[in-house]
Amino acid sequence: MAVYSIFAFCCMTFVYAEDENRIQTLQHDVDTLRVMVQELTTENKLYKTEMELMTEKMRQLETKFDRELSGQKHEGELNTILTKTLHLATNQMVVFDHIQLNHGNSYSSLDGEFVCTLQGTYAVSWTITCSDNTAIETELVVNGNVKGHIFTDAGNHADYETNSGTAVLDL
Repeated sequence: MAVYSIFAFCCMTFVYAEDENRIQTLQHDVDTLRVMVQELTTENKLYKTEMELMTEKMRQLETKFDRELSGQKHEGELNTILTKTLHLATNQMVVFDHIQLNHGNSYSSLDGEFVCTLQGTYAVSWTITCSDNTAIETELVVNGNVKGHIFTDAGNHADYETNSGTAVLDL
């Protein structure tokens, strides 16, 4: 009888160790699947953003095509506003999110780009405000080249500072 009990105890220990191995394997598989799901979720978000940008670009091209078919020769006016406070990083593009006027649909509030579809002379102006004890340097960039620059400085006083810039460009 004593031999039988020892044998049963040894078998239970072996079964328990085998179950532990299965649990660890399953846990590893679950962790791997979680990582894969997270990667796919991130990738999906990137594709969704890319699709939104492509849709906006396609809409701009359709507008350009329609304008050319109708013989319209005026790019129109653009007036945009930033409706939220930003905490900017170096070289971060400012995307003005509220479009008040966008004749010709040349500005995209998704990526902040103005796509010139008609050759001509354009006057571009922008106004920047910074708050207490901050300063900001902004540039107007056309095809990677700086065409305008302003520095707005409330860096040594506790109030707001506003500055505007204007550039006249042949595009």
